[in-house]
Amino acid sequence: MKTLFLITTLDQGGIETYLLRYLEYYQEHEAIVICKSGGLGELYPQYARMVRVLPMRFSYIFGKQYYRFYKLLKNEGIDTVCDFTGNFAGLPLGVAWLARVKKRIVFYRGSTNHFKETPFRLLYNAGMRRLVLTFATKILSNSVAALDFFFPKRNRISERFGVIYNGMDMKKLSQQEKKQLLQEFSLPSDAFIVGHTGRCNEAKNHDTILKVASELCHRHKDIHFVLVGKGVREKYEMIVQQMGLDGQIHLLGYRSDVLRILPLFDLYYFPSLTEGQPNALIEAMATGLPFVASDIASIKESVPVEMYSLLLSPCDAEKAIKVIERIYKGEVDREKYRCKEWAQKCFNADDLFAKFRKEL
Repeated sequence: MKTLFLITTLDQGGIETYLLRYLEYYQEHEAIVICKSGGLGELYPQYARMVRVLPMRFSYIFGKQYYRFYKLLKNEGIDTVCDFTGNFAGLPLGVAWLARVKKRIVFYRGSTNHFKETPFRLLYNAGMRRLVLTFATKILSNSVAALDFFFPKRNRISERFGVIYNGMDMKKLSQQEKKQLLQEFSLPSDAFIVGHTGRCNEAKNHDTILKVASELCHRHKDIHFVLVGKGVREKYEMIVQQMGLDGQIHLLGYRSDVLRILPLFDLYYFPSLTEGQPNALIEAMATGLPFVASDIASIKESVPVEMYSLLLSPCDAEKAIKVIERIYKGEVDREKYRCKEWAQKCFNADDLFAKFRKEL
């Protein structure tokens, strides 16, 4: 079996991390990964140790690159094409059909459109979705919410559609102790750390995080916020300094060792506006962190039903401040906000990666 994966870039994010973990888990050295943006990203060295990575810029209409793609499929004898770019998989899957590739899979990893909607863009997007329906042999997503958004009128009993939740290798969970991590990052030994991991984009809702952080840090000098993710420092460093809170709000930027440092946090705050299925939240839950998260559909799919009532509206900073402060003061049992065993069972890579591998 020779598989070709299409992905936008190798910058750290949910899609890129998922595919990297899958490739590492099965040591898929025969696979090829194409970056459709024509660029690479900070995860390139980790990918390149295992598979061939080819930057190949795809345009929004047919052009020379699609002929190059066709020739690659024929010359390499590709058995399966799996495109992680949602509706934008339409044209590549059409080329794969022309090249007689047997399995043509699209894997939706978001539950909303990730572009500014205009009449023209929506029309183009609808056309690409039609191509996906025409040429894909399998349509996967990592949440029911994603399928409901992109294919609300689908045949819900059709085997052509499927949901495969994110998996992670639980053996890679950190064994670090908080005390060691506090020393490593020069944080006070009595600090109550509220953490967030996620690259800087609108969906991650950093503006609300900073609003909550500002209020809580002004009220309590031993509360610290640690934000990890590409672009966070560049966008918010000046704002945090203007708040006078650069001693309590710590912007770590991109880290390749997120799993290792999660035990630093006493609480994980995740108020995303939209998600496919959140790798970052799953990592926090599996680590055993108590968490406060938003009540969007894809997060509800990722937590136990009994925790639904604990989820908050993404932009309700006032409610988030109240809940986090009560946890900090010990007015509620932190165990109520944990689901470690449940998460480790539900998102175990052994089962979920095997399910994905079976589709390829």
